[in-house]
Amino acid sequence: MIKNKLIYFFLAGTFLTACSDNEAPAIDPKAYPLVIKAKVYNSYDTEQEGVTWTKPEDIIGVYVLKSGSSEVVSPHANLSYSPTPTSYDDYFQPNQVDAIPYFPTTGKDVWDVTIYYPRQETFEIEGMVPLKLDKQGELKASTLLYGRAKSLTKENTVASMRLAPALSRLVFYFHAGEGISPEQLSDVTVDLDGLPTIGNFNVIDGSFSADAESVISFRMRTSSSTNADVARTTEAFVMPLGSTQGYVATITAKQLPEALTKKIYSISSSIGSLERGMQYVFDVTVNTNGYVIESSSSPIAGWEEGDKISGEGEETQP
Repeated sequence: MIKNKLIYFFLAGTFLTACSDNEAPAIDPKAYPLVIKAKVYNSYDTEQEGVTWTKPEDIIGVYVLKSGSSEVVSPHANLSYSPTPTSYDDYFQPNQVDAIPYFPTTGKDVWDVTIYYPRQETFEIEGMVPLKLDKQGELKASTLLYGRAKSLTKENTVASMRLAPALSRLVFYFHAGEGISPEQLSDVTVDLDGLPTIGNFNVIDGSFSADAESVISFRMRTSSSTNADVARTTEAFVMPLGSTQGYVATITAKQLPEALTKKIYSISSSIGSLERGMQYVFDVTVNTNGYVIESSSSPIAGWEEGDKISGEGEETQP
């Protein structure tokens, strides 16, 4: 009698299990794909409207990371994504369909995503983009763009990012004060010293590293300004490495009286450190008594995607 009851319970359990399996089919392992969206910003200004890219050649690199870390979720490293060809959306699509990252169906995984532009096909050291900043005439703000999205899950699969400048920008605006004409400032140059010019940008965690032996003097690029109050503009893109201790700007103005032809200015006297995506402005007013320099900082703004700079450091328009 007991044996018959055990057989009955076993058969009943098997039947109920089968019904349960039919009612809850297995979840498709590709049910939760990661979606990449990004607009391109010519500043870190949160009020600014981003630009939607549509050219397939504007390829970005994508890394999927464990949340809050720089640990790559294998094999999702340096994935290749291109903009969709329509101007009304900001989606990027993978260039290899079989490389799409999918969130595990368990729902326990939390990811961060980093993107950078322009994408490199290979690295000598994984995730390290080499930088050489001594020839400022060949640089533009869109030389290196970066963005990161955090805390993505299978319930929140859309990584929506701001792709914005990663370097810092130094800008000198020259103004003619009492007794000085704008023409006398028309050929002013600024040389920077104490700044490393060779280094790497880690596109995985957004950090910079520099070669300590690459500290050389280099000239800021120069251009005229549309602001009638500005006689001359010079600028340079540099690595945000923290402290500005030892950073020096040498201003040379050959058309000024001899006592004013050269001015040595310590960057650290007004700006203590540099941050990614920020610009540091030095308004220089020159009068017969000397130089008055006022500094300020703000998010990078004012560059256009695709602008070109000549090898001599003078800005040219396409």
